[in-house]
Amino acid sequence: MAELQKADPRARRTALAIVAAGAIAGTVLLAMATALRPSFDAWIGEDVPSRLRLVMVALSLLTIVPPLWMSAYLWRQGGRAIRAERFPTADLRVVRDTPVLTGAAARRRGRWLQILAATLAGSVMLLGVLLWRLLSLLSATAAV
Repeated sequence: MAELQKADPRARRTALAIVAAGAIAGTVLLAMATALRPSFDAWIGEDVPSRLRLVMVALSLLTIVPPLWMSAYLWRQGGRAIRAERFPTADLRVVRDTPVLTGAAARRRGRWLQILAATLAGSVMLLGVLLWRLLSLLSATAAV
């Protein structure tokens, strides 16, 4: 019978707290965006080219940075699984009882995590290029 890594109840509570905090923060941000929209539109209208650029850069960073962090995390976890020949690694907290993979199966899982990380990073970089191109097109349009 395969080894099981026991669930960590604290990890489950932490995950639920993060999801709940994210939902609450998202609701508050949507409400604030709705309430502040007219003043934001007026602020943009004062100097369209420079403020459009500022807003697009900020939104691009908010879109690109979190997936890059996730990509780095997945790459690191994949490397740790390959080195330890165990997945999930012994120090990784899991939210449910999880069968432990060892040997070739764990290395394969680690490599898949690294492939996922590289794919995610590549996609995010492509998104960055597309957003940069959109910004340059919008800046050219706003300048006219």
